[in-house]
Amino acid sequence: VMEGDIVKTDGRYIYTLQKESVGSSVTIYSVNGKEVAKVSDIDMENCNVNEMYVEKNRLIVISSLWEENNRRYLSQKQSGNFKTSRISGGYLYTFSQYSVNTAKLEEDTPETYIPLINDTCIKSENVRCISNDASCRYMVMTSLPLDGTSGFSDSICALGGADVYYVSNENIYCTNRANSSGSFGRIFDESFTNISKYSYDNGSFRFVAKRKVRGIIKDSYYMHEYKGNLCYVYTRTHSNGKTSNGIVTLDAHLKKLGELDKLGKNERIYSSYYMDNIAYFVTYRETDPVFAVDLSDASNLKLLSELKIPGFSSYLHSFGDGLLLGIGQEESNEDNDWEMCAKLSIFSIQDNHDIQEICKKLLRSDSKRELFSSTIAADNHKAVFVDEERKLFGFGIQYDTYTQSKLDSRYEVYSYAGNKLQKILSQKNVFSYSDVRGIRIGEYFYVVEPEQGITVYSMPEAGQTKPMQKVN
Repeated sequence: VMEGDIVKTDGRYIYTLQKESVGSSVTIYSVNGKEVAKVSDIDMENCNVNEMYVEKNRLIVISSLWEENNRRYLSQKQSGNFKTSRISGGYLYTFSQYSVNTAKLEEDTPETYIPLINDTCIKSENVRCISNDASCRYMVMTSLPLDGTSGFSDSICALGGADVYYVSNENIYCTNRANSSGSFGRIFDESFTNISKYSYDNGSFRFVAKRKVRGIIKDSYYMHEYKGNLCYVYTRTHSNGKTSNGIVTLDAHLKKLGELDKLGKNERIYSSYYMDNIAYFVTYRETDPVFAVDLSDASNLKLLSELKIPGFSSYLHSFGDGLLLGIGQEESNEDNDWEMCAKLSIFSIQDNHDIQEICKKLLRSDSKRELFSSTIAADNHKAVFVDEERKLFGFGIQYDTYTQSKLDSRYEVYSYAGNKLQKILSQKNVFSYSDVRGIRIGEYFYVVEPEQGITVYSMPEAGQTKPMQKVN
């Protein structure tokens, strides 16, 4: 299952999306080792680009129109604000959220309260209600074949909307925060979530089941499908205002199989990562508990390990050789100066999944006089470059210093070797630390700034921590 982004490559070309004052554009660069050349710009007026894909010989761009009558670049249209998308099995699956304008409701005009697919209301049999909560918003889901032979293959909408989407190879899970009171206009109870499940195959959707569960599922990375069961981690707010966390497994029809609860009391989940039958997740308030849970027996979940360390990891990723990479933050009090620093952690998970932090590094600017440093990893997992084979990873980072009048934005790459983390690249003056991406093609590394261009560096050999050298 593929996800879209603002930078893509097929190995020969790099494609970037830019948002402009009058619209958006796509820039295409040819790349051949250290040689990079701009091939073309595609301007798109009166729209806001969201993300794109490169699939075989097609460039697929998903945009939000500013003007309804502008169809120059968008061949297919669905109601609502774009939420996310996926590509699987030759189809593009797009999810949007449509809010009904209650001031313009007309009972005899379905177009005023039913989402549209290319100016036609979604069929009544494809309109569902996923909860009893009063709502004026829909989740809209479509499938589009990528061979260009036809329009949308299927569409479905669900009253109640959706906040989080998780797509496995066979199923789609949508969640939203539930209103426990059931009355319109009341505040959502942050202790309940609605889950709806749809199967998909060759562009066709089928509703499977729905369930209301305790706790909040904040992110798609908090969910995982293992052997046909859904596993998710959650944070629950109790009536006394305190919080706890847990992990649950549901069967193919969303019936509860097993649960471990009351983990990380008075804390909330900051990240999770699944590898085969093991779930890793991080909670935080004052310390950083990292939990490892065995999912092998869905009805009998086992807590294998719990590690408490300062700070927290808001991003987790496998790092090969029984290692887990964590990117987050930690409070520092060096030289009696309070700082909240970005933090890198390497965890060992080899010995029966007994988690140990074997290496960490707090990130400070060159002046070592900052108030705050943060990475884009917590907000956008797709913005992190990870090369498990060469033990390299990169990301955008921002330093807020005492001595500078503006924020210091960079793209940095770190190498792990000899149980040490070494910075091997720090490209300064990055236009936007949230939009910059790192791409490896062969023996070259490309720092891609959609608004600025591409900088090429030579890759270090595996196991080396020599600085990357700029080659153009």
